[in-house]
Amino acid sequence: MQLGDIDWRAGTLTIRGKARREEKMPLPADACEAIAGCLADGRPATASRLVFLRSLAPRHGLSAQGVSNIVAAAAGRAGLPRIGAHRLRHSAATAMRRAGASLNEVSQVLRHHSAATTAICAVKGRPRRPGRGGQAVAWRRGMSGLHDALDGYLTVRRALGHKLTGAEYLLRQFLDWLDDGAATITTNLALAWALQPAASTVYHAQRMSAVRGFASWLHSSDPLTQVPPAGLLPARPARPLPYLYRPEEITAIMGAASRLRLHPASRCAYPALVGLLASTGLRVSEAISLQRGDVMTGEGLVRVTRAKFGKSREVPLHPSAAAALEEYARRRDELFPRPQAGAFLLGPAGSPLAYTTVVQAFRRLLDLAGVQAGTGQPRPGIHSLRHTFAVATLTGWYRDGADVASLLPLLSTYMGHTDPRSTYYYYSDSRVIPIPAPLPA
Repeated sequence: MQLGDIDWRAGTLTIRGKARREEKMPLPADACEAIAGCLADGRPATASRLVFLRSLAPRHGLSAQGVSNIVAAAAGRAGLPRIGAHRLRHSAATAMRRAGASLNEVSQVLRHHSAATTAICAVKGRPRRPGRGGQAVAWRRGMSGLHDALDGYLTVRRALGHKLTGAEYLLRQFLDWLDDGAATITTNLALAWALQPAASTVYHAQRMSAVRGFASWLHSSDPLTQVPPAGLLPARPARPLPYLYRPEEITAIMGAASRLRLHPASRCAYPALVGLLASTGLRVSEAISLQRGDVMTGEGLVRVTRAKFGKSREVPLHPSAAAALEEYARRRDELFPRPQAGAFLLGPAGSPLAYTTVVQAFRRLLDLAGVQAGTGQPRPGIHSLRHTFAVATLTGWYRDGADVASLLPLLSTYMGHTDPRSTYYYYSDSRVIPIPAPLPA
């Protein structure tokens, strides 16, 4: 591992594995801090670019046997039997499986060619030695133990790229509710808590789903933990049908920004943002997280490094979009010669645009542009720009007589989907399919 393999800002690590494959993987915050501490305090002075070096001369990289010796010595100091370094890889895979990760997700982290190989490394749960009377001996936890277990669960899941912001909020509420006297998680307790607020069946199902995921992970170490059945509170939210913008409506929305009573920085940032979303299909969070170096107008590319699940991709820009973004960058630099942040899109204080502020501002743009839903139409919103882009792409392929089914994986990669099934959401839009292909010019 070289020093340049660590992207401290993005929290990623470039790994060079078998067959000279290079891949970027998410680097958990605690691991990032540990490596930074090692480099600052424990790394000998040397011109070598290797991250981990021998503490004694000659200062070269550690060998595989040397790493195994270090792990074995650490295990001895902890009072554990001798273990090899490769056991840590197996333990990480098992922990991810216990946290609910699929074999495919674990396989991506371990960089296996086959999920069958991953199945050997990742054992979701092992039978425990029976105690007296043949009963399983549970790992008994106090409430502090449950809170610690939740921290471990969130750490493992986030290492796989899951954000779990909403789940963490719900689970911490659940554990605070359990503090009244319960010592472990049971199905009845989970059901009582999930149904506690007077809310929709969808929200009740979301609360139960959060507890079910944590309980499934916890059950592998504490057999007394009950996992609520999957059929309990199974309601799922109906996915709303997005609004489809016409080209003239997108132009009107971009033009409405000049009439906003906002700071000049916002008045030039919002047309650039709307144009970027409409022409590339980026997620809002991806667009406002772009750094200056990510937008390469000269090359006609946008590099997305802060996407879902830690994935990165490059998205091509239409020449007109590249020219518009280049003009925005010029005006932005005139307003902020010394910005407070390195973000590409800046707000009034020279800092990155905030998600909630962008959503609220877009609603005002819709009103100023006169874009409203007609009778029986879905409500327009900023996320509909992404759907409009996908639908326009599919429609264009149909008009050109292309093999749309074979091109779907390409659209899936372009839009940053980890699974092509997510892309079929656009493909199944009744306003797109069925369309005769090709259509007459």
